[in-house]
Amino acid sequence: MQVAALAAHVAAVVAVIWLVAMGGRALARLLRQPEVIGEVLAGLLVGPVMLWLVGGREMGQLLPGPVLGVVQQVSNAGLALFLVSVVYHVPGEKRRHRMGWVVAGALIPALLCGIGLAGWLLLDGNTVVVGGARPGALVVFLAAGLAVTAVPVLARILTDKGLTDTVEGRLALRAAIVIDSAGWLLATVAIGLQSGTVAGVIHSVVVLVCGVLAALVFRVLLRSAPARALSARRQVVMAVLLGGLALASSAVMQQLGLTGILGAALVGLAVPTDGDGPWPAVVAKVGSVGRHLVPLFFVITGVSVLTRGFVAPAWPVLVVAVLLGVLGKIGGGYLGARLSGHTPMLALRIGALVNTRGLTELVVLQVGVASGILSPPLFLALLVMALATTAMTGPLLTLLDRWQARAVTVPAAVELGNDAR
Repeated sequence: MQVAALAAHVAAVVAVIWLVAMGGRALARLLRQPEVIGEVLAGLLVGPVMLWLVGGREMGQLLPGPVLGVVQQVSNAGLALFLVSVVYHVPGEKRRHRMGWVVAGALIPALLCGIGLAGWLLLDGNTVVVGGARPGALVVFLAAGLAVTAVPVLARILTDKGLTDTVEGRLALRAAIVIDSAGWLLATVAIGLQSGTVAGVIHSVVVLVCGVLAALVFRVLLRSAPARALSARRQVVMAVLLGGLALASSAVMQQLGLTGILGAALVGLAVPTDGDGPWPAVVAKVGSVGRHLVPLFFVITGVSVLTRGFVAPAWPVLVVAVLLGVLGKIGGGYLGARLSGHTPMLALRIGALVNTRGLTELVVLQVGVASGILSPPLFLALLVMALATTAMTGPLLTLLDRWQARAVTVPAAVELGNDAR
């Protein structure tokens, strides 16, 4: 395909994706959901609908490999730039043990629920659901699958609902970043167990450690006087450099077997958080570009993930997967937040936020299918679990807001009544 024709085709696809995303956002507002939920659902539905309407061959002509590849790169770039801004605005927790309890609560119970689901499936002996998965690989992978919290979708929910700078927003997002990294490491372990080797596990740990060390070095460099002076005088230039570093870091992490989300998050965490320095303005420019591009990620990922045939659902597995998914995240997140000293209402809000699995879960499931760990019925059950837990985040937050408002209003009304008497 010639360069001019490729560029025109990509531009047309991007325009259509924007229209789909706008339609999803409008529907979400109508249903009083966060706009990102509409983008995600629109992205998930557009692929299967197009496949049903035009057929596989025609869809291949509408979205040929070169065009799809370019749009995916643009969407991944938008996600990386968006995450730099979001993660930068998540300040460090002053009491580290509080953060540790939240991470442990959002991670460990969900891991145990995944292990329990795998154990039930293996003991039940349903070969159709278990498929060709090795027991160890299935246990580790389902533990990772139920533990995932989607950083991209959670970040957008926090932005849409104005929760980015709240206590629950900061804790949930920082926990999600840690959990996402742990989830990818566990998925790597599961793939190694399925193939009979764990060499990839050691490789992933080394890559993660090197990435953290590089972020620390980069933070020291950005705190230097020359870097601060250049950022103050040439904010656009520094924003371009910072954005380029985020894209490079994301691509390297992806190439080395981890998620690109981690690479972008490390860059966001490496930027100094001097409130009176030049960095907030620089990061704002990077985030502005990412915010306009990130809807492409949700739609194009949905197109890539759900263009496959479905099978008859295994209803008991589906129901148990959803129940365990909710229990592990909302219950675990609540427990961790309570152990860290937060109020019951705040703990419930954290549990509702970390229950967001979104498209990160779908990408993980795709890896499980490709490696032979997940059978089609099990993939479908976990897919429904991912969609259900993500869709309930907005309504749960709204419900908690109403409960909190009622808890404040009722005592005030009682006090007024007493004063009247």
